[in-house]
Amino acid sequence: MSPSLRSLVTYSKPTYVGCLLLEPIRSREDAFISLPDDILLLIVSFVNIKDILSLRRTSHRFYSVTKSRWVWHDAVKYHLTGKGIPIPADTGDTRAFSAEQLEARPQHAMTFQAARPPPQNEEVDTLESVVSHVCFLPGQHGQYLVTVVGRIITCWEIPLDGSDAYRVAEWVNSKRVNHMIVNEDPYSDATLAFASVGTEPNVPDATEICALALDKFRGCFRMLAKLKGHRSHVLPLHVMRGDYVIFGESLTAWFRDPAEVQPVGRPHLSLIQDNNKVLSVKIINRYMLIVRERSLQLEYAPSWNNKRTVYSSDQSTIGYLERHATEAVIVVRATSTTLTGNHPDWPSEPVTVLTRCTHDGVDEIVQCDLLPACRADDNDASQVQPDAFFHLPCKFPPTWTAAFVVPPSSQQLHVSSSGKGFWIETRNVTLRNIKQPARCLKGFYVAWGSDKQLPTREQEQQEDKTCSELEASECGDCANPLSTATSGNKVRLCRDSIYVRRCDMHEIIWKLYSMVTATFDDSVGRIALGYRNGKVEILDYA
Repeated sequence: MSPSLRSLVTYSKPTYVGCLLLEPIRSREDAFISLPDDILLLIVSFVNIKDILSLRRTSHRFYSVTKSRWVWHDAVKYHLTGKGIPIPADTGDTRAFSAEQLEARPQHAMTFQAARPPPQNEEVDTLESVVSHVCFLPGQHGQYLVTVVGRIITCWEIPLDGSDAYRVAEWVNSKRVNHMIVNEDPYSDATLAFASVGTEPNVPDATEICALALDKFRGCFRMLAKLKGHRSHVLPLHVMRGDYVIFGESLTAWFRDPAEVQPVGRPHLSLIQDNNKVLSVKIINRYMLIVRERSLQLEYAPSWNNKRTVYSSDQSTIGYLERHATEAVIVVRATSTTLTGNHPDWPSEPVTVLTRCTHDGVDEIVQCDLLPACRADDNDASQVQPDAFFHLPCKFPPTWTAAFVVPPSSQQLHVSSSGKGFWIETRNVTLRNIKQPARCLKGFYVAWGSDKQLPTREQEQQEDKTCSELEASECGDCANPLSTATSGNKVRLCRDSIYVRRCDMHEIIWKLYSMVTATFDDSVGRIALGYRNGKVEILDYA
């Protein structure tokens, strides 16, 4: 007890302190009971509901005090309204309640709060919102879209009638999905393959490749096969066709059923040459075309006519590029012979390779056409076994066919089998008489040659002369090709952008654009755009 309060207890005469009258107290037990009613009301207002009911049973004075309306009116304000607890059967005006009604409400509210389990602090697994991959499933006419956000793979069905999209299946992986590709064969049981890094707790570079099958009836993904390896040998994933996946910088083929892993082509090529990473891989009937940063490589495909082909690694053809490329796409036309099932070894139309490169400080897209070989060479090659002689089905051009000047911000080349494609670039657009930076989709079209017959030997000699004349050509208008060959395909650019979306200046400064990824389905004219905020936008040009 403090000295001031001790002296207060020993006083024998009434003393006035402010507006309070302090009378002499006979004992310490009677100190709390002998307090005036106004002091008791102030103290009891801060006492718990259960303690107020317990004080009622101690004496007649506390019984009368705890029955007063002011005690429970202050208890409702302090214990319910002050703590955000709803008042049972509240009418909005507590002054209309009687003392019994005010007493019943806090008792009922506190009994309900005591029965509710207390909140527990749990660690919440924060999910990423960046859409890293978007892919249309081949052969589904743009109705099924697969998206990747963090470690979640989701398949969406987007009806063609314009109604809302809904989720068909979802796969939640244990680790983040680093790369994903879809199967080019729509009739295969495997739908897609993805790779994730850090699957082993003690090995940070341990990587797994998983093949999933989409079950539309049950609305889920099924795991078909899994392959473990090191990150440097597994990533990136290039192409998935049928029951095999081609991955890695050294080009390795993984057959799923029965399981088999075998190298494709020359495994030492990427190790000898620095800065020669794989940019694009395309299965063209019997062959496989690989575009690297500094070279073109032609190999036999791992499978042909449902039969696995195992050839020597020396059986390949390599052509070197004049300029260092950063992106590449391969344009192969889906001819009528391939649709009917009569697959030739190589298409009769020229195969176009578009590479994104920088030369003398100028960013450009370079076109390179691989012309098909003549018929005489095809007849001669049919008598030679593949394991004894590598038949070259096309002619590697001595130089590039055409070049287009593009902005430095252009990236992500996309093209379909019909020759239609686009890339993403940053341009200044005029919106409401104000120039603003925007991310634009620049469209182009690869026009096929009118002559669909294979060239003769005289035509090949004439083409060689034409190619030699192209080397002496000079740069023309930036909006047109720098040079164009007469026998190859022609790339035509769209005058206006096919889609424009305004972007902020911080996106341009930090090069963190809100538009992250894109995909294209030419069967119905749909483009899917994935954004950094987790949204996916579908553009329908049908």
